[in-house]
Amino acid sequence: MEYEKPILLDVNDLSGTTDGATITPQMVIVLFLVAAVVYTVAGVFTLVGIAAIEAAVLATTAVETTQYTR
Repeated sequence: MEYEKPILLDVNDLSGTTDGATITPQMVIVLFLVAAVVYTVAGVFTLVGIAAIEAAVLATTAVETTQYTR
């Protein structure tokens, strides 16, 4: 079995042909945009989660302080 030389990705090739595992520049842009959206959504979920935790902590401390002040 003869060794096959791997096909290197030509960064200057803008033809858009997909012969196997080549990545087109358009795919790189789409992947970058998808990653940006996922990163943003994860950040929003993190902020919402932190806000929910803070609200829960404030609610429990408010209940505790009202019990002692009566």
